[in-house]
Amino acid sequence: MLSSQKELKEKTDISFEFEEIRESRKVVRLDFKIITQHKKSLVVSNSLNSNNTLTEQLKTKIFLSDTQIKTVLKQFETVQIERNIDYVLAQKNIKNLA
Repeated sequence: MLSSQKELKEKTDISFEFEEIRESRKVVRLDFKIITQHKKSLVVSNSLNSNNTLTEQLKTKIFLSDTQIKTVLKQFETVQIERNIDYVLAQKNIKNLA
C-alpha cells in the first residue's frame, strides 16, 4: 500500500485502488477505483425527502443565506448535499459554522 493510500484511508472516508495497465514493460494506463466508506455516524436518521426540508437544514444548521442555498441547490445533487451536511455536523472540532 502506498503512503498516500494509507493516509487517505486514515484521514477520510474514501480510499482508492489502482491497476497498472502495461504493454510489454511500459505502463500505458492507470485504472483507479475510488471507494467510499460511509461511516455509520454520518447516516441521516430521518431522510431528507423534499427540497423544503433540505432548504431548512441548510438555513438552520449550516446558516446559509437564501442566495447561497439557491446556488448550492443548482450546483449539486440532493444526495451530495445531504451527505455533506451530515459530515459537517458530525465534526467535533468545528466551533462556528457561520
